[in-house]
Amino acid sequence: MEAWMGAHAEELGWVSDTGAWTWKAIAQAIEQRRGDLRAAGLSDGATVVIAGNATRATFEWLAAVGQATRVAVLCGAGRDSVPTRLRVGARVEDDLLSVTGPSPDEACESEPARERLRARGHSGLVLRTGGTGGTPKWVLQDWDRLVTAVVAGGKRPPCRILPLMRFDHIGGLDMLLRATAAGDTVVEPPAILSPDAIAATVARHRVEVLPATPTLLNLLLVAEVGRRHDLSSLRVIPHGAEPLPKALRERLAAAFPGVTFVERFGTTETGALPVERRGEGWVLRAGAVGYGWEVRDGELWVRSPAAAVGYLGGEPGGPDEDGWFRTGDAAERLPDGAIRLRGRREGFVNVGGRKVAPAEVEAVLLADPRVVDCRVFGQASALLGQVVAAEVVWRGGMEAGELGVKREVQAFVAERLERHQVPVVVRVVAAVETTHVGKKARRGS
Repeated sequence: MEAWMGAHAEELGWVSDTGAWTWKAIAQAIEQRRGDLRAAGLSDGATVVIAGNATRATFEWLAAVGQATRVAVLCGAGRDSVPTRLRVGARVEDDLLSVTGPSPDEACESEPARERLRARGHSGLVLRTGGTGGTPKWVLQDWDRLVTAVVAGGKRPPCRILPLMRFDHIGGLDMLLRATAAGDTVVEPPAILSPDAIAATVARHRVEVLPATPTLLNLLLVAEVGRRHDLSSLRVIPHGAEPLPKALRERLAAAFPGVTFVERFGTTETGALPVERRGEGWVLRAGAVGYGWEVRDGELWVRSPAAAVGYLGGEPGGPDEDGWFRTGDAAERLPDGAIRLRGRREGFVNVGGRKVAPAEVEAVLLADPRVVDCRVFGQASALLGQVVAAEVVWRGGMEAGELGVKREVQAFVAERLERHQVPVVVRVVAAVETTHVGKKARRGS
């Protein structure tokens, strides 16, 4: 990373509402933080918890730990939980380093993932999976291999970028590393990601690239921020972490004419994959050396040079001996060779033995212009085990009350889906529930 910053030393690297810093200044700050780590007596391999949002200080501490052959644990501000088996040597919060010392629990010494990382002599990074549909897992990533994979992705012209996904999510981290490698100007996101705060930041700093989840992008549409803020500087919107329904894609294209939408796909365990859309599916881009993906028994398997070392706690399910990782995403191979993703298998609704993909029902719901947002999940049923439930943000008439909305929604969906896919429960909500990284929460309500 030192070489990246040196190549763009005098370029503006980071801006916020409180100041601006060149890449040279950021590199100097990282070196100073490395000195703080040494002064604290933290040995190689020591674990440092970094608690904070997507700020310059968070990035500098992360880079300092990564360059010092230590293990960083990223967790967002206000989320204090870390793996209980992990001995924590220090903690960074509010830009302050405090030495906590290892806990008496020495169990982590026998952690297979930690032992493999130690044998490589590399720095580590602990990230929590999204937990969209269940209990999150803690993944140990090889920081050195993750950074190398970004470098191998190729160069591009620098730009002004506003990363909306937090750095403790693989999508946000990937965009941050790519921005550093390209010498971008990173615009610090607002602490609270409200539609108006995001749009005001875009307008104030003339942001060109806006990586975000489809859920966050839809919030911008619903709030009609383009009426109050000048968003004409936008050129590219990369999106990922969840599917982008066709109807939403068309609405975004109409709201942001001239903007290129780029789909991204990856997992915490594999890093981002170089993919591109082909028809209704995705393919790996040509020349993606070291990457591979295939469908086995209706599930997506991925191979990546940035594959994780494994899960903490010795949990099974990481990359196998050949580097292939079972993602848990339901997928199918289309006639043109592309792969279509259907959503997380664990999030499917089991209606009397028939599996329903919530994302596919949501895509149909969003085709109704009266539905500006929605969330589909399973609800317990004594007869069928589960039934499909939906929360909708409704812009149609409410003359007949919520029961009338339910009938309208069911009538629209029934013409386009099979009977077991039609929502039995329909609730009108002001906004759908999301996770801390801006994805739809898939757990039932």
